[in-house]
Amino acid sequence: MSSFNPFEGLIDPKINAILLAFFRNKNELFHLKKLSRLSKVPMSSTFRITKKLVSLNIIKVLNIHKFKLYQLEENEKTKALEALLHENK
Repeated sequence: MSSFNPFEGLIDPKINAILLAFFRNKNELFHLKKLSRLSKVPMSSTFRITKKLVSLNIIKVLNIHKFKLYQLEENEKTKALEALLHENK
């Protein structure tokens, strides 16, 4: 029997893949290329999605010299989002 996922069709599968990559590796810093490879989302889409997630305070950007690294924010919004995503797997 297949599991019911109420978010299927509401959340873009690419956004879902990137969010799951962050939630599976909460303390890890991601470079765009690594995140793209891990989530199997094209680089241009990964760039667009990370920019959106930063503006929503779901992930944060760390500028180290000329590199931008991304990490999951630790706040109430991300805790609630994680609960929703894992609850409905």
